[in-house]
Order: sequence, then C-alpha cells, then structure tokens
Amino acid sequence: MFRLGIDIGSTTAKVVLTDTSDLIIFSDYVRHNTRILDTLLGLLEKIQYRFGDISLQVAFSGSTAMGIAENTNTPFVQEIIAAASLVVKRYPKVKSLIDIGGEDAKLVLFNDLIIQTSG
Repeated sequence: MFRLGIDIGSTTAKVVLTDTSDLIIFSDYVRHNTRILDTLLGLLEKIQYRFGDISLQVAFSGSTAMGIAENTNTPFVQEIIAAASLVVKRYPKVKSLIDIGGEDAKLVLFNDLIIQTSG
C-alpha cells in the first residue's frame, strides 16, 4: 500500500507519495492561487499519470484541508503533529522544529524522550 500525504495551506499545496518501505517516490509543491480543488486534482492527475492505478492510504493536513478531508471521509492530521512525528522518527537527535507558513510560524522544542515498551 502506497501512502499519500496532502498538505493544503493558505497559499500552497504539497503532496508526498511513499512506497511500501516509506521511501519518497514522488513529491510536488505548488502555489494554488486560491484554486484549491483544481490544484489538488492536478496533483492527483500527475500521480496517476506517473504511477497508474495504485492503492493509496491518504491523509490530509494544512489549514485549508480539513473541509476536504471531512467531505471525502479521509483522515486529517494537524500539520505540526505530522511534521513533529516525522522529525522524531527520522531525525531523533533534532532538538527543535520551525514551521513557517503562509499565515503563521510555529516552533516545536523536543525533549529527550524515553520510550518504554511492555512485554
């Protein structure tokens, strides 16, 4: 199952497609110029043209994407939660994350986390 992340913010739309090993096999970043649905459809058409009919697990993030996620019954992940989760997974020694978007900026500070498992 391929995974597709779609982030639609106040000014841009971004997509990242990963394969079954979580390797990025496609990404794109475009300004939507308030034509959000047209832009999203164009990005999805690029993916379909390049990869054909593939099974996707999709999630949305971004300030403009919640309504699309709700209308399509697709998961929505708050953008900072998504970014922080990836940073912790791929770059465990990182201490901070700064996200500068079209409307605001966010700062995440990471502590040394102790992850315990049972069993």
